Amino acid sequence: MTATIYLPALQAVGQELQAAAGPVAATVALYMLAVGIGCLCWGPVADRFGRFITYVIGGVLFLGASVGCLCAPSTNILLVFRALQGLAAASFQTTGLSVIADLYGPGTRGQAIHCFLLPMLLGPMLGAALGGALSQRWGWRCCFILLVAADGLMLPLLMTMVPETHQFFVVRRLRATNPEAARHLAEAEAIMAQPPVFSAPWVPLKHLFDGVNFMYVLAAAMTFGFMFASLTGTMFGATFAGAVLGEPIDAATAAA
Repeated sequence: MTATIYLPALQAVGQELQAAAGPVAATVALYMLAVGIGCLCWGPVADRFGRFITYVIGGVLFLGASVGCLCAPSTNILLVFRALQGLAAASFQTTGLSVIADLYGPGTRGQAIHCFLLPMLLGPMLGAALGGALSQRWGWRCCFILLVAADGLMLPLLMTMVPETHQFFVVRRLRATNPEAARHLAEAEAIMAQPPVFSAPWVPLKHLFDGVNFMYVLAAAMTFGFMFASLTGTMFGATFAGAVLGEPIDAATAAA
């Protein structure tokens, strides 16, 4: 939803900030590109330091970036905070998939991923409709007020209700709090024998060149590129480039 919520107000953004159509459209393209790059970075962070802390850092960064977008006095400042917003949003997508891998076995993981991705597919449609209504009545900055309010509500819930699911950290905490239960866990020794490491963020890019993956990535990139380009009307070039460059990186990360 973050990607599309203020798309209906791009013309109003340009008028208020006295910017041409190209730089305004670039705020959408840069967001999409940042999401793709962020997916490469957040995955290794979640694997090394845990899912919970990654969620929290991403949530705090998203809140700060949304406030920055809300208060942006110029297009250049808006571009910076939109990029940070994209980086932060990527943490939820990547870490969410990691949590599913932690909790679900191969037999049920596909169904869980489908449920996880459904809101991400509905979000862009709902975001454009909601953003259009908000911006028409109260102005484009109201879209970011909604995002700030939503994240401000979500962040405390996340910090108090979402547990750590990374197996290494779960077993380590169990050994510290309930050693007896940890001794009866058959996989404990094998899990603790492989402490988490920080993998190079660019490793998933190798999946871009797998035969089947390449065709999927190409189709997804073109679909997302044309979708966002059509939503921004005449602001075609920058938006298409950002979506086309961001989606393959995102897809490669998911494949990894």
